[in-house]
This record gives sequence, C-alpha cells and structure tokens, in this order.
Amino acid sequence: MELKEIQTLIDKYLSGTASQTEKDAVERWYDRIDGANGDFSDGKLTEIKKEMHSAIFEQLPGHRKIRRLYQSIRWIAAVLVVGCGVGLFYFNEQPLVTDKLAGQPRNDVQPGGNKAILTLADGSTVSLGGSGKGMITRQGGAIIRKDGEGLITYSESANDLVKAATYNIISTPRGGKYAIILADGTKVWLNAASSLKYPTTFEGSKREVEISGEAYFEVAKITSMPFRVLSKAQVIEVLGTHFNINAYPDEQQTISTLLEGRIKVSKGNSTAILAPGQQAVIHNLQPGIKTNPEVNTDEIVAWKHDLFQFEDADIKTIMNQIGRWYDVEVVYKSELPERI
Repeated sequence: MELKEIQTLIDKYLSGTASQTEKDAVERWYDRIDGANGDFSDGKLTEIKKEMHSAIFEQLPGHRKIRRLYQSIRWIAAVLVVGCGVGLFYFNEQPLVTDKLAGQPRNDVQPGGNKAILTLADGSTVSLGGSGKGMITRQGGAIIRKDGEGLITYSESANDLVKAATYNIISTPRGGKYAIILADGTKVWLNAASSLKYPTTFEGSKREVEISGEAYFEVAKITSMPFRVLSKAQVIEVLGTHFNINAYPDEQQTISTLLEGRIKVSKGNSTAILAPGQQAVIHNLQPGIKTNPEVNTDEIVAWKHDLFQFEDADIKTIMNQIGRWYDVEVVYKSELPERI
C-alpha cells in the first residue's frame, strides 16, 4: 500500500467516514507496523506511525476492549487482594458450609421471605405465609387479623366483656421475617430466627414485650404507659420511638440502636440513655454498657429492607447474617473437631 493511500485511509478512519473494508485495512496496517517495533527503512512511515499511534490506538475496537478488560482485571485483582487478606487474617475462623446442603447446587439456595409461626395462648399454632387474609381468631379481648400483605394486626374487640390479656408468640424461622402491629399500635418487624412474646392487649401502667433475635420497633406513644422491651441481657424503656435490637442467643453481645426519640438501656445497675444515631452494646461476659456515640443506622436496619450492608464488619458477623437469611448453616474451622 502506497504511503499516500495510507494517509488517506487514516484520515477517513479518524474522521469516521471510512467503510468497514477501509477500517479493516487501517487496522491490519497498524497491527503490522506496531509489531515491527519501529524498524522501518522509510523515515516518513516511521513519522506517521509516531504521529498517528495515539489517535489510532484510542479508536481501535480491540483497544477499547482491552482497556475495559484491564479496568475489570484491576477491580477483580483488588477484590482478590482484599479477599486474600481477609482470608489470611481470619484463617482460623474460616467459614465452611455444612453438609446440610450437600448434593444441592449452591445457586439453588433461596433467600428468605415473609414467613412466621404464631403461637396462641392455648399452645395452638398458625402458620403465617402465603397471600391469605382475614380474621385468625379472638383472644384476650383482641381480634387477630392478617391483611392482604401478610401483616398481623391486633385490635380491641368490642364484643368481648372479659379483656384479660393473654400472651402470644410470633417467631420467624431462619430464612424468614415478619411484621406485626400490636394492640397499642406499636409496629414490630422481626428479622430471621427471631421471636417476640407479647400480650394480646395492654392493661395497667406499662406495656412489656420480650424479644429474642433481632427486631425493629416503632413504638406508639402513650405517655401514661411506658413501653419496655426485655431481652437476654437488658431492659429497654421507651415512651414512643424507633429503635433496633439485635439480641440473638448465639451472639456474644446485645446491640440496641436508636433511630428516633430516646431510650433507656439497663443492665443490672448500669444504665445508658441514647439519643438518635447512638448505640448501646452489652457484652455477655463483660460488665456494664458500652455506648457508641455515632453509628450508621442505615447499615443497622438494612435487613428490614431485604438488604445486606456491612461497614468494618468481621467475617463472623457477615456470615451469621447471610446464614440466617439464606438458611445456610455455617461453622468455622476453629469450631471443627481436630480430625477434620
């Protein structure tokens, strides 16, 4: 190909007016001279190569693909470096999926959904799931209903003369979550593998419920009747507020996070009063209450919106959340017998 023809084709290539055949010719020519490492007898051709190298290289489809691939590889490499670092750091806490799912393709593990078991005062149970709606039963002066979205609600029954409160328990399995509106209007979201014990109606000078696992509360404000939440390690007292409690029995600490209002957290003789954005941490094996003055509340309640969000979380925290939501049993190398 004559030098003049090459220059003409290059001009058309750069201006976007070249045909596909002409583009192919320029790219073949470029590949040939680029692979020759600049060893040309024609000085003018070498000059053209130097002048057009950057412009042509930027426009070649292959270059664009390589650039994108390179950027992807850099991203993947960064993830691998971080992953390897985490893996080495937590080698003794390496998570292993047990044989609970042996023989099943890993991508068949399904995420959680709205499902729970309601245990009534007489010990009978109601499976909460599916799209059914309507009245479930009457108990302790309250009517228990399930709406079209699966929400359980308690409302006062005008026809019941005797309104002695009885206790119900709503519990979610691993891979399940549920929401309920209590008789006072308080709304509670339960995370996976959690349970809430509560009265069918609230009488007297206080409202009191018990929680195991994790729950998010939006407490109805009744000044004359404070709301108390009991868990394995603490008591929370509120009037009307939004907060999250993480009190799983298999965790070493109980964490309470306030989003709105004020709450008082108590453990024995220790107390802490939280403002919005603050967190109280009670370790099972340590005395007192630790207060974190500023936390990412979006991360804390991400589960409520079917999301995972982690910030500086350790591998156990991450895997415990994933395991509960996907109903995958996770053990750690340090917990395995020596022979494994």
